[in-house]
Order: sequence, then structure tokens, then C-alpha cells
Amino acid sequence: MRRLLTSFQLIVLSIFEAATAAAQVETIPVIRRNPTTRDIEEYSVLITNKDIRHGPYARYQQNVFAGVVMFESGTYDQGQKEGEWLVFREYSPWNKLISKGNYHAGKPEGWWTYYQLLPPNSAGLSQTTVSAANANTGYLVNITDTSAVIQAYGQYALGKRIGLWTYYDTRKQVVQKVNHFTNQLLYWRQADGVELAGSAADTHPVLYVGGKSQLEAEIYHSMNKVIATIVAIGRNNVAEFVFSIDGTGQLTNLTLASNSNPSRYEKVLLKAVADIPATWLPQSDSGNFRAGEYRVRITTKLQTPYERQAVLTRVEALGK
Repeated sequence: MRRLLTSFQLIVLSIFEAATAAAQVETIPVIRRNPTTRDIEEYSVLITNKDIRHGPYARYQQNVFAGVVMFESGTYDQGQKEGEWLVFREYSPWNKLISKGNYHAGKPEGWWTYYQLLPPNSAGLSQTTVSAANANTGYLVNITDTSAVIQAYGQYALGKRIGLWTYYDTRKQVVQKVNHFTNQLLYWRQADGVELAGSAADTHPVLYVGGKSQLEAEIYHSMNKVIATIVAIGRNNVAEFVFSIDGTGQLTNLTLASNSNPSRYEKVLLKAVADIPATWLPQSDSGNFRAGEYRVRITTKLQTPYERQAVLTRVEALGK
């Protein structure tokens, strides 16, 4: 796939024309349409094994209002992700870049950049044109995202974050610096603006990597996948969840704070919350890590504007 990416400008040119030029082995083009999500996937598979993807890959939707909405773009090498991959928001506002980085042998490798899920003034610009040379199977998609705001920057090795990672808020201010070799917090800007660095940052409660606002954004983003189910259930409610984090920063349990059997509504929310990236820093007392908890409250309120049901959602991260 031929790509030009400058200042968040992405040009994806006729996927199957590019696949033919780039392929080193014999492949067959595939177009898969998901009737439930309406996603369209374009990729190629080996002639000798049609379960193995090889070559350029794109996943997108044809949207009435936005034209072609890109979700994911990259390359497979013998069934594994390889080279640069770009991931975009799967909910409005469309064509919003949320991550950019490289894979090697199917695992993240090298320097990666993540962008805010809920940036201010987040309306992007997009222009979509059907490729005249391949109108039935390919699209020329130009995506210009002038409002992408950095959320995290750092390095992967063998699929794991290593070394210094820097995390930002929606105002582009640094909120955390973390040494992922040791899981040590090097810098922390708290919600009230107080800054802690060095030994002053060695004592802290359980923290979500990227900060409190990032945790809330991840939950909002995940809840978009189940919002139709929440509306269908049709109830107002408040649910509080407890994340249990061990001394290594691993999530060991996620439960309702009430310790009761979850209702159908709470099960839906529980699944959405469980789907967020489980990236945590353990509680630290002068550099000594130990297990701790973090609580999140989700409030939903159903409304019926213009005879159509909608839901207002409030996510509150109750920790630091």
C-alpha cells in the first residue's frame, strides 16, 4: 500500500492495486462485509492458505454523512501485523487518529504515538473520492486530522512498553512520566495542578497510566460499543465499580462495589469497563509497591428527545 503521512495526512491508494505491486507471494484479494457492524475489510490471503492474511489491510465503513470512514490501516506479513499501523476512532467524530506505530512479528515495536480519545474541538476534516481506476474495489481516501492532540509517546519492545513514556492531557500538558522498566512514576501533575517529581512522586495511590481523565475517556469510548443495549434496557441507574490492582500493576479483579449480584444493566456496564486497556501503576509507599483499589462511578439517565430515546452518561473516576 502506498502511503504519504505528513502532519497527520493519510493517503490510502487503491488497496488492491497496491497489493498487486507489493506482493512477494501469490495472494487472493478479499472483501469482507460485516452485516452487524457494517464494517468492510479489504485484504489479501495466501493462495496456499486462505486463513493467512498477507499484504495491505484496511477496515472502514461507508457512511452516509462522512463518506468512507477509516478505522484501521496497515500491513500483514504471513498472517502477522508488520510495519506501520494507523488506528482511528470508531465513533463520531469520524476519521480521528488515535494511534500510530509499528509492528514486528505481530507485536508493537519501536516508537508509538497515541492521541486523545476525547480532544477539545475534535471535529476533523475529511474528503473522500472513489478511485476511478478501480471504482468497484478500491477507494482513494484523504484524511486530514488537524485537531489530533497527543496523549502518550514512548517505545515498545516485544509488545511491551519500555523505558520512559510521557503522558499528556487534552491541553497538551504533561500529566505523567513513567519508567516502564521499573513501573516507577517519575513525574505526576495532579488534578489540582500540584506537581510531584523525583522522590516526591514515590508515594502515591493506585493510578491509571495516563491519568484520571484518560481513564474516564477510555470508559466513555468503550461504552459507545454497548450504548444501544443500555438504551434498550431503558433504565436510569448509578453503578460503582472497584478495580483491584496488585503490587506489579496487574488488574486482578473488577467487581461491583455493592458486592451484589449484577443486574443485566450492570453486566453490560461491567463488560464495557472490563474492555478498557488495563494499564495501571500500583500503590507506592516511598517506592515500595503494594496492592490497592481504584473506584469508578457510572451514572446513566435516559431521555426521550423528539420521540427518540437517548442516554446521558457520566463517568467519574473517584481516585487520583
